[in-house]
Amino acid sequence: MSTRSVYKELLRAARITFKANSRLQGDDHVFAAARIKIRHCFRLEASLEPSSQEAQKARDAAKEVARFLRSNIVQGRRKHPDDDTYALRIHEHTELGDNETIGNTCKL
Repeated sequence: MSTRSVYKELLRAARITFKANSRLQGDDHVFAAARIKIRHCFRLEASLEPSSQEAQKARDAAKEVARFLRSNIVQGRRKHPDDDTYALRIHEHTELGDNETIGNTCKL
């Protein structure tokens, strides 16, 4: 995968994670900060030879960050100021676990 396509994939993941939808307002300030950070990190790596192992490691790390953003980060908003109930923005990319191991204890 080229550096440019990884860059675009990471920006898409940030947009999916932080932009608004019909149910919840987006975290536009977080999305803007993520875009700035992504751009900054890619510029730091711009001097790497594209075929080098360092460049490949940087692309792999960026792909992993994109995957993590899409599947593990959700937006949440408090439903009412006096209530500890939250509305979560879970989308089609969100990883949903079955919580099968919650009750299991580790025996030492």
